[in-house]
Amino acid sequence: MDRPDPDSLLQQLNQQEQKAKRGKLRIYFGAVAGVGKTYAMLRAAQELQKNSHKKIVVGYIETHGRKETEKQLIGLTCLSRKNLTYKGKIILEFDLDQAIAMKPDILLVDELAHTNIEGGRHPKRWQDIDELLSHGIDVWTTLNVQHLESLNHVISQITTISVYETVPDVFFDSADEIILVDTTTDELLHRLKTGKIYKVEQARRAFQHFFRKGNLISLREIALRRTADRIKSDVKTYRQEQSLQTVWQTETGILAYLTYDTDHEHLIRTTARWAQQLGCVWHILFIEAAQYKKKSIGKYNYILKQLQFARSLGAVTSIINDDEPENAIIHYAYKHNLAKILYIPVIKTIGSWWKKDLIHIIMSLAPELEYIQISQTTVSVGKEEIPTHSSFVLYPQKTVNIKKRLIPYIYTVISTIALAVILWPISFHIDGANIVLFFLLLVMLSSIRFGRNVGIFASIIGILTFDFCFIRPKFSLNVSDLQYLITFGVMLFVGSISSQLMAHLKYRAKIAKVRENRVQTLFQFARSLSGFLEYGQVIQKSIQVLTQEFGGKAVILMPASDDQLCFNESKEINMAIAQWAFHHKAEAGFATDTLPKHQYRYLPLTAPVSIRGILALSPKQPYDFLVPEKKQLLDTITSLIAIALERIHFADAARQVLIQVESEQLRNTLLSTISHDLRTPLTSLMGQAEYLVHHYKDLTSEQLYQNLRSIYDGSRSIHEMVCNVLDMARIDTGHFKINISWQSVEEVIGSVLHQYSSSHPEIYIKVNRPSYCPLVEFDPVLIGRVINNLIENAIKYSDESPDICIEITYKDKRLFISVLDRGIGIALGQEVSIFEKFNRGKTESSKLGAGLGLSIAKTIVEAHHGKIFASQRIGGGSCFTFYIPANPEPSIELEEAI
Repeated sequence: MDRPDPDSLLQQLNQQEQKAKRGKLRIYFGAVAGVGKTYAMLRAAQELQKNSHKKIVVGYIETHGRKETEKQLIGLTCLSRKNLTYKGKIILEFDLDQAIAMKPDILLVDELAHTNIEGGRHPKRWQDIDELLSHGIDVWTTLNVQHLESLNHVISQITTISVYETVPDVFFDSADEIILVDTTTDELLHRLKTGKIYKVEQARRAFQHFFRKGNLISLREIALRRTADRIKSDVKTYRQEQSLQTVWQTETGILAYLTYDTDHEHLIRTTARWAQQLGCVWHILFIEAAQYKKKSIGKYNYILKQLQFARSLGAVTSIINDDEPENAIIHYAYKHNLAKILYIPVIKTIGSWWKKDLIHIIMSLAPELEYIQISQTTVSVGKEEIPTHSSFVLYPQKTVNIKKRLIPYIYTVISTIALAVILWPISFHIDGANIVLFFLLLVMLSSIRFGRNVGIFASIIGILTFDFCFIRPKFSLNVSDLQYLITFGVMLFVGSISSQLMAHLKYRAKIAKVRENRVQTLFQFARSLSGFLEYGQVIQKSIQVLTQEFGGKAVILMPASDDQLCFNESKEINMAIAQWAFHHKAEAGFATDTLPKHQYRYLPLTAPVSIRGILALSPKQPYDFLVPEKKQLLDTITSLIAIALERIHFADAARQVLIQVESEQLRNTLLSTISHDLRTPLTSLMGQAEYLVHHYKDLTSEQLYQNLRSIYDGSRSIHEMVCNVLDMARIDTGHFKINISWQSVEEVIGSVLHQYSSSHPEIYIKVNRPSYCPLVEFDPVLIGRVINNLIENAIKYSDESPDICIEITYKDKRLFISVLDRGIGIALGQEVSIFEKFNRGKTESSKLGAGLGLSIAKTIVEAHHGKIFASQRIGGGSCFTFYIPANPEPSIELEEAI
């Protein structure tokens, strides 16, 4: 019996805890409308209300004018419906908010697959119910089988009527209770004729289309099967939760096992026929034990091909490594709840003196199972040349190197002789029984190092050497005392058993090591994929792991926007096969039903939402596709790749949505800021201009100058604002380029100050500079823009007579420029956020501006590989400093005139 997985138990506990917080969902399930789902639900609610104190509320019921159903509403509390307008019509819909506010114990909501009209919180009613369940409210609802998403296309083909309102199967399967409401086809047609389902005119149309007898019979069968599948899933879940290790014969399941001594094709075909007749699943199991390794490569090839043949007929196949086939078969049957075992009588041999039927051992250990014996055929089985179903070679036939195979035996002989030489001097002082132990130790070491056969050979050589060297008469194989024959027999038996056990332990240790490495590889692979953010990283790592595990070649093909795989230039990749596998979501190529002779197998990378590409794999050993354990590993790797690719896809989509949202927010912020800050100066300009137009003759020259000055300042403010907006737009669209050349910072600052001397003659800006200012590489226009924005910022947030100072320093090959003022300063904690877009120091400010000047300055400085920062000035005010690299000036060599 397997020990329960602690992680699995913890996950179950977490799921149970989360489920306990949610409400319970009961679905009244039926084949078609009219079977009585709503009536049965209301009848159950009436009975529960009489026999309990639970608060039962009717959220939404559609009676379709059926009087029997309307009578069942009497005495139940009903919610009022919400009025919604759709295309000029008022429609009554389920009021979700009212239901949540009322918080009933049980809420009845009809028509689970209903589509809500625009204006509701969710597009589908099942989403409304999911929200109700999350609030801890139990919900009863109804559903017809044609509304299940997975069955929608099947039923559409039967009825030739498309159903557009569907419910995901995941939500249906998550229901706590599924109650099947069923009636016979004739009774349903009788109800339709008597007007109990639809009115006369509607009933006549229904007879001609959906409610044809053949349709009703088919829908009833599908509904019964879907309910049975759900009950089967509940039984399986319960068995897993309770860790049950016995078979419950609640369903028919067949198990057949293969050995090297049975007619596999006969057994597989017979099992397939039984499964088809019983309509059940069937499993084919092969137990690979340590002693099977001595079998020929051809026989193992044959077993793998027979497993492939079974899979082609629809079987579930498995290979299990176990030295006790009977225990492995019984455990497999218990685990998969398979009650019937089909077998061909096989003899299990232990040693060479005891034989017993394997099936008799299984029967004695598991008498509750059912056993069906299949007669053995006369076909020759187990030979090297056996016809197969595939034209490709699985395991390559290895050439036998006689010299290489003899080396372990030679080492054993030499070791035995060396041991005899070492023991000879002390053999006169110790008993012969102690000498035997040394030879047994050599047998065990030989078994560990070279395997069982060499260990048995070591036993025989050890007995002969012990007899020849240490038993009187010495240097002869004659035995003077017959008691030594018993010693030889025990020594041979112990040596054989020891070598057998050592070989088994070595084999099991090898298997455990392989599986450990495989699990470790999957763990490392999954952890690596979880941290990747680009497709190229996932593809590179995936190919690396696939090459490591399977050898050969691997290629991952990604789809373009038009669902066409990107062309691969490799001549070995057949893009037509890859495209077929992508569109059909099925494997193709090597060892499949589609073009099986192609050297690559094309596997779809199917993620939970969509297919994300195609993996083309050509392994070093073709048999990897047929070994179930290897195939499971490949399926796990492809699933991890698909999930990683889908995660990156949705991460990119989320990133794009986030960018769009941020862009929309920035646009709205910009519009609101610009509309306010432009409207104020423009209104002022228009007022002043209008005043000058009407009263310019009455104004003195001083008043006229002041008005014109105000108009100029306002226009200049608007010009600065528009320039900042245009600069930011240029930066955001990627059209921002810098033209670096050797420049004098004094000239750039002088040019900026010259503009301010004409526009603000009343402002004096002090400049502190070193005695020598070397040339520095930068863009003079952009750096001038930075200085201009900093000075403009200092003027805007200073008093009427601002005290502004510019300081230039050189330090550590960097040019530092600081703009200092005695204004209102910087609020504590805003030294970094003040450089963000639309940040003006305070949430509300009377100062004009869009809050882009400092952000533009920061972008320009960082484009020059510099940095800008702000701080409080000692004594009050602000200090904005930025630096850019100041590399040494280029040396200029003058050629001497000749």
